[in-house]
Amino acid sequence: AVALRPHGVDALWTAGNYFLRTRQIQRSLPYFRQLLELTPAYNWQTFAILWRASENAEADLNRVLPASVQVWLEYLQFLVANNHPEAASRQWEKIFARKDTYDPRMVFSYFDLLLSQGQPDAARAVWQHLHDAGLIPPRPDGARGQAPSPSAPGQAAGNLLYNGDFEETPLLGGFDWRVVLSPDVTADLESPVAHTGTFSLKVEFTKKENFHFAGVAHLAPVEPL
Repeated sequence: AVALRPHGVDALWTAGNYFLRTRQIQRSLPYFRQLLELTPAYNWQTFAILWRASENAEADLNRVLPASVQVWLEYLQFLVANNHPEAASRQWEKIFARKDTYDPRMVFSYFDLLLSQGQPDAARAVWQHLHDAGLIPPRPDGARGQAPSPSAPGQAAGNLLYNGDFEETPLLGGFDWRVVLSPDVTADLESPVAHTGTFSLKVEFTKKENFHFAGVAHLAPVEPL
């Protein structure tokens, strides 16, 4: 079936699964690799089935992953979501070594995993890499499109908050603003009413009564005295 229809994703998926079920794992890998090269639709299913079926899942998945950095990032997200922190760390090191352009928000689940494990220095290193690679805007405190500031990643001199004045669109993760809304709250991330600069964050409450709201937060790295 695969020979007659080499780009048929259903045939590739079936063939890969057949060899897994018959414990011929190494014979299954080329089918899964070709599948991942053709479509993102089977990415997480492939990651999951190989983690269940293979005794050397991490090594086998490294053979399956195509060159696409997007697939590598999705695999990182899979490892985080399925509580494989050590494998996630090794996968991040491989992504780190590449010089690709990608959406930095795809790394934020790994960033949060590091924080949850009490590794703020490692999380800060991830943020620094995203900055050094040009994946996050280098200057949040001035007008959009201006030249980078010589200060720390995304900070005005002396300011511990990245994008403290909302002059860049919030990334909603990492060391940037995080906005979690409820059905009774709306937010405008680029409100033209500003204290300084051009933009601000506008939060509106659709109900008249007061209620507890803690949906706007900002994490920042600090050094102990």
